[in-house]
Amino acid sequence: MGKCVICGKPSGMYPLCMEHSKMIKTGGVVKNSKGEWVLAAKKEEGKADTKCVVCGKDSKGMPLCHDCWKDAMAKEEEIDKNSQTPASLKTYYYNLKSSIYRMTGIEFIKPNALKLFSIAYLLSDSYSDTSLATRVSDDVKDIMDAKKEKKVIRNDETVKQDLQQSGQMRTEDGHMVKSLGEQAVDNALYNSGWAHCYEKKVVGIDERAVFCDFFIPGSFGKGVYIEYWGMETDDYNDNKAEKRDLYKKHNLPLIEVEKDDYKQTGVLSENLNTEIRRLNKEYKLGINVPGGE
Repeated sequence: MGKCVICGKPSGMYPLCMEHSKMIKTGGVVKNSKGEWVLAAKKEEGKADTKCVVCGKDSKGMPLCHDCWKDAMAKEEEIDKNSQTPASLKTYYYNLKSSIYRMTGIEFIKPNALKLFSIAYLLSDSYSDTSLATRVSDDVKDIMDAKKEKKVIRNDETVKQDLQQSGQMRTEDGHMVKSLGEQAVDNALYNSGWAHCYEKKVVGIDERAVFCDFFIPGSFGKGVYIEYWGMETDDYNDNKAEKRDLYKKHNLPLIEVEKDDYKQTGVLSENLNTEIRRLNKEYKLGINVPGGE
């Protein structure tokens, strides 16, 4: 078992004990010029980075200035704490981090960088897991440094890409979704007349909190679940395989839409319509079918 590098108390697999990990959030524990965790009061004078890693303003030796820290704390409210697990928070963090690297507009980069802090702090506060809290400052600094080196000409296409990466794609019925693929699925359901909801908790799975991308409601809480598999990272594929197994184990009607299926709009709509009707009959779900059978 490891020991806290500051006080020597047991810290498990982490470099800091819980007490000192929580002090990262307030700036009481920081890294010195050698990359070592120390109390802020013991930072080497004249060598400390006193600029906020997100906006560059004076932060008095803390990772975030006061304004950015307040914004990061406010963003914790955007995260559904009741539906998150340590594993899902970590997946959320790393997927978002990857997405930020692909963004081009600073108006999208900064708020999402602050959300990384929110996720890291939520994981630490709710589950006593400091694995993200001890790295988030360095991760965000690397992101902001990388963005300073790139100059991108902003146009309608780059703005559209940033909206997609930041999870701000609006569908025709007003849902805010995370990708062009989810947008296409939602629009196909809406235009075909299927009543549906976005990101609903899957009923009947007790092992972990599972949220589907789309749900077509039927009678007595039954319905068809739809998953859009839009990424190909190792973490994402592991989560994909686990969710597939859970749907199968509990015999829940599932429609899977793969990464590039959304590009053929007509085919996507036809396949969704066919599969929803088939599963409705097979599982006797009592779904209200547009236009009747």
